[in-house]
Amino acid sequence: MSYHLAMRSLQLSCLTPGVGSFVDCIEHSLAGEHPAWKLQLQMQASNSYRLTLGSVTDRLGELLAVDLNPVGHAFRLATNDLTYRRAWGFYNERGNVVSKIGYDGSRQLDEAALRETNLQATKAEKIIVAASHEKLFSSYHNVLLTQLHKNQNLVTRGRKLEDSRVSAVARIFGVGQLIAELSEFFEEFPAAKVSHACKKLSVHPRLVERRMNELGITAVKLKRACMLSLATHQILWSNRSFSEIATNCGYTHGAHLSRVVFFATGGMTPSFLRSLTQG
Repeated sequence: MSYHLAMRSLQLSCLTPGVGSFVDCIEHSLAGEHPAWKLQLQMQASNSYRLTLGSVTDRLGELLAVDLNPVGHAFRLATNDLTYRRAWGFYNERGNVVSKIGYDGSRQLDEAALRETNLQATKAEKIIVAASHEKLFSSYHNVLLTQLHKNQNLVTRGRKLEDSRVSAVARIFGVGQLIAELSEFFEEFPAAKVSHACKKLSVHPRLVERRMNELGITAVKLKRACMLSLATHQILWSNRSFSEIATNCGYTHGAHLSRVVFFATGGMTPSFLRSLTQG
């Protein structure tokens, strides 16, 4: 599973309602996997009284709805639970987890994971981690099974495919017409430069720079997120070669695309990512 998504859900469940920010979604799309010990620290710091199964489930559902990460794309549009099982198994095997839990609920001891991270956790902190982990596990199952049921409706699934674009998420967050139009431009012309976008949209580069600074992101990073989102769609929902996809989506070659996917997903290759949804 995506541990960045898990940390975001814990933070939002404990601190504030809502789904974070557009910038957070962009950052998560490009680097969605982080060391498990960070999640464990977040669990230890969580307020166990405010952290309920319902609050975590709600936050996970909201975050998944706007998740631009390649794994999020696959989860949001999967029509078979093999997608979830394969991704679940992948992260378990890589070992970047607080403790190994099988998709069926079988698990290894949390104590071993606590020792592996070299954290001097107190008994009370270990109890909090175990309780938080259980809530996350149950919440993932609740959210993913609900999502799977929705995806059986092809009309709903088709609409979700359109909503997976960066420009659509920009409009959901209400970050402004300029950001949405920039996203749409890079989705149509992923190999174009920011200067080309400014010229096409008849916007002065200084205005774009100022607006991006206000938002807390660069135009280049927005472009990279659009490129990856476009490539993810083609990896998951087409049979095009990865070299062709790389060319179509503004990457220099297939190896470049592979590096980007690897970093964004915490170790998946484009071929493994495709296998989540295509057999």
